[in-house]
Amino acid sequence: MVSWLLGFLVGMGFGWGSVSGFQVSAPDRDHLQFRPSLQISTSRDEVVSAVIRWGDGRAGQSRCRALLSQFAPFRLRYYRMESYRVLPEQRSFVGSKAGEYWDPLVPVSQICRGDLVWVDIETPRGVRPGNYSLPYGIQLKVWKMIMPGRPSLPLYIHLNSHAVFSAHGLEGAAPSRLRISALKKYIRLYREHRIEPYGQYPGFYPPFGGRELKRNGTAERASFRELVLKGAIAPPILFTPNFDVPPGQVLLKAIDGALERGELPLESLAYVWDEGENDPRLTRQSLIRARWVRRYAPRLKILMTRVPTVEFEPFVDLFVALQNRYRTGWMTPYGLYVSCVSQGSCQNGIPRKPTGPPMMVVDAPTVSPRAFLWVNEMLGAQVGLYYNATEKLSNAWRDQYCFGGNGDGTLLYPDRSRVEPNGSIRLKMLRQGSYDVEYLRWAKRAGMHWLSPVTDQNHWSQNWGDYQRLRNQLGETLSAK
Repeated sequence: MVSWLLGFLVGMGFGWGSVSGFQVSAPDRDHLQFRPSLQISTSRDEVVSAVIRWGDGRAGQSRCRALLSQFAPFRLRYYRMESYRVLPEQRSFVGSKAGEYWDPLVPVSQICRGDLVWVDIETPRGVRPGNYSLPYGIQLKVWKMIMPGRPSLPLYIHLNSHAVFSAHGLEGAAPSRLRISALKKYIRLYREHRIEPYGQYPGFYPPFGGRELKRNGTAERASFRELVLKGAIAPPILFTPNFDVPPGQVLLKAIDGALERGELPLESLAYVWDEGENDPRLTRQSLIRARWVRRYAPRLKILMTRVPTVEFEPFVDLFVALQNRYRTGWMTPYGLYVSCVSQGSCQNGIPRKPTGPPMMVVDAPTVSPRAFLWVNEMLGAQVGLYYNATEKLSNAWRDQYCFGGNGDGTLLYPDRSRVEPNGSIRLKMLRQGSYDVEYLRWAKRAGMHWLSPVTDQNHWSQNWGDYQRLRNQLGETLSAK
């Protein structure tokens, strides 16, 4: 009843409707087009987005006004859109432009004149399918489908705990409880965007026989269960490459025992080696490492960021290759990832021509991170991987230039006043791409056919609307079945 009444008041122009000076746009950073109302469609347990602005120039209007904190049964979250400056000498690729780019998203509870506010709309699982009038001219259509909580195409991104501590001044003598509290907030933000972090555990190995082993003499008051296993939305990556110290027999046997006893998920992954395909010495070393892990932890799944090859196939369970190195005909399980190599930058200096696959940098098209998941799905990848979201976290507001790209490896911003992470529009696009994959898989199981905006990793539309229109068409058809 409350929801219906508020919707009626909005539609009549009382309080929160477009008549009160609000305008709304689709969340396409490159082509914001504000109008009095906007139709959005969603599945249940999905988050969809819009951008609003306020101010109709009336004399006597207040400078700011509060945003509606709740509109039952939907939950609305608001973020002020801020900009990141790309310097002329630090453009990420040939064809990008210097200047201001909307990217940081800072939580807000009010909107002021001149602000652009990003709105995330969460639709609970129990909402009845149908049409709803929300504040600010947003017309929401809820489809019958329910979005799965665990992504069908897992996306892994590294979370550097020490970068988090440094960005928030929590190094050295800072209490462990504050460090762990900050780390949990970052973990939660990753998972809210359908990303499973890896590498976030600062001082623990997995549980073995009901207990956990500390490493490096750390005294952090947390646990591997708490930081990695609890709330995971994909099988965990248990440890990352340490090229100086390979995992020992005792550790590997203990992990294998934990897998056998059910203390760890059977699909747990060991990130055994990172690249090195063109170096014969590194190839030999990575093969030795893979054999070593397979011998002492045969139940543990081995992940390597390499293209599939015959010599590695007996030992590696999941090859994760750069998108631009994908070749048709791979028979072994594989994933795809993006780095400066696939973007074509990989060094600071003169911008290079992009190699073709979607990029994660600030000055790429808005849809690029979203298209990354579409490309992975079209090419048959089992997982997606991006190497980091915290590479230059401490400098994120003023200088993200790294490996020849603005924002390469930095998708988050430390809050300026609180020990909190701020997200980015690129992070939102990754989440939208993850949701899109579910629509594509639902449609495939339903025997539907469509013309995709993605042909392969080098040929994909850079128009946000092409992806949104197809997603809406698939959703409409699926909901009507």
